[in-house]
Amino acid sequence: VNSLSTVVQTGADSWQDVALAEPACGPSRFLVKRRICCNVVGESLVLCRGLVIGSWPYHEGSWSLEEVRIARLPEGARPSRELHFAVLGREAASSRGQDFGPQHLIKLVVTPDGWIQGENVLET
Repeated sequence: VNSLSTVVQTGADSWQDVALAEPACGPSRFLVKRRICCNVVGESLVLCRGLVIGSWPYHEGSWSLEEVRIARLPEGARPSRELHFAVLGREAASSRGQDFGPQHLIKLVVTPDGWIQGENVLET
């Protein structure tokens, strides 16, 4: 069904890289598998693409900002208010992260300062 599809013409040189979050200490928990980038179309549409894998703090209670930040949109591509999205996440069934267990919906938030961050695991 193509009822929610559209074709958007963009130039290859108009895509901007999206920076991964860098923790204050230690290695990043996220790895770029396909270049993450965004493209501002017109005045109010931002397209994002790419693939990031990594670990997610799956524990009760409050998480620190460093734990939930994944990446940051460049200036000019940031929203004027918080935007909320649901994404599909999978549990790593092994410590190597190569085998995958059950899938979960995860709520992502894009903040006005450009951070793409996880908020919580949604009930499925």
